[in-house]
Amino acid sequence: MLEEIPAPKKKLLPIDTIDFLIKLYARNQQGAIVLKRGYFDYNEFGAKYKKDFENTYASYIIPAQLIILNTKTTEGNVVKLINTIIHEIQHFNQHMLWKSDENYRQEFVKKNKLPPEFASFDFYKLTTTLLKKFGYEKSPIEKEAREFAKSHTQEALDKVIERENGIKSGKIKV
Repeated sequence: MLEEIPAPKKKLLPIDTIDFLIKLYARNQQGAIVLKRGYFDYNEFGAKYKKDFENTYASYIIPAQLIILNTKTTEGNVVKLINTIIHEIQHFNQHMLWKSDENYRQEFVKKNKLPPEFASFDFYKLTTTLLKKFGYEKSPIEKEAREFAKSHTQEALDKVIERENGIKSGKIKV
């Protein structure tokens, strides 16, 4: 299921498998799914930021609509990697809903007992404000993404395995 990539060799999910998960779980009420993805060694940020990212599995870069998976922390752990991808896909889903659905914005603010002005924030400002106000673990955006990932990880793993078996048997063409 994992493939080695050259220089340096790492065991990571193939990009087409990540694309498969995006196709299954990403949603955009306004149209096409434009969610980019890739791997990156977060240590490349340099020693100054090493401690900040040593336990980071992935990030959703809001302006770019991009999921970056950390090769240092996700290598070899299929279940954790799929869970992480689903978590980051949910951030994309939240972003698309926030951009397109005023009712979602109002309900989110009300449900999380936030001041009404939060509903007028763009998604980046909302996310950064919530992280400052609540911290990562208690941020409503992060809690929602963790719940989504937890409820879909086994299903996604089963679908990835089924797809891989189909590719190996020749029933599915990639």
